[in-house]
Parts: sequence; C-alpha cells; structure tokens
Amino acid sequence: MPDQVCRVADLVSEPGHDLLSLGTQDKAESLFTRALAMKEADPGNERPDLVRHLNDLAGLNLTQGELAREEELARRSLGICRKIHGEPHSRTEESMALLASVIGKKAYSRNQ
Repeated sequence: MPDQVCRVADLVSEPGHDLLSLGTQDKAESLFTRALAMKEADPGNERPDLVRHLNDLAGLNLTQGELAREEELARRSLGICRKIHGEPHSRTEESMALLASVIGKKAYSRNQ
C-alpha cells in the first residue's frame, strides 16, 4: 500500500510543474499540497520522495513570498535528508541550499 500512495502522490504533483511554467501558481500549489498530504499520511514517510514534495511546495512558497511557510518546509526537508543520507550528500546539500536561500531572502526583506 505505501508504494501505491507514493505513486498516486507523484501522479498528483506531476502536473503542478507544468502549471507553474504556465504561471498558474494557485493550481500548482493545490496539487503540491495534496501530494504532500498524501505522503505525510503514509506511515514511515520519511523517504527521499517526501523530500521532493516538501521542496516542490517550499520552492513555490518562495516565489510567492511566503517565507515563514517555506522555511518550515525547507527545515523539514533538510532534517529528513540528514536522517536518510547524512552529510555530505548531494541531496542534503540541495536542501541546505534551499534553506539558505530562504534565510537570505528573509534577511533581505527585513532590511527593505
């Protein structure tokens, strides 16, 4: 059953990337949110595919300026990556870079 949930979550989120490229962020956010909820409901969900769903939504929130929500998602993503992959690892480094960009954007917006 967990593998089926994973596949369905991937199918739900896939069109979100196309919607983003078309500029329909609200629809993409809806799909990313639903996919993430499916993954979070899956027992033992701290796997690399959860990280992808967290990063999809976090990246979208960054473009929309929802920095508090994005920081929360990016921190969760980094925690899972550290748990699964350890350091150094390319996935962990990607999650660190995402969190660093959020923190940098927050600092920049405070100074404006």
